[in-house]
Amino acid sequence: MPRGNEHATRVTVSVVRRPHMTSAQELLGRRLLLPALLVGLLPTTAWAQRFTARLEAGLPPDTAAALVGGLLARSAPAPCTAAVE
Repeated sequence: MPRGNEHATRVTVSVVRRPHMTSAQELLGRRLLLPALLVGLLPTTAWAQRFTARLEAGLPPDTAAALVGGLLARSAPAPCTAAVE
């Protein structure tokens, strides 16, 4: 696991495993971000705080998913264009 992601991943997994212990908005955010954390993406503190604030303000789930998708797209490695022999 990439350095720095361990705590974020542990907290997120804990929240996702106990959905009855948290708000629906936080659960949505954690469920959306877990795949990103597992592949090594660690959002900045500022991004995560803005995302959480928007979720708590009633951000629709499809818009939240699009925000996380945009974060993943900006962080994805360049596609491989090498020819297969």
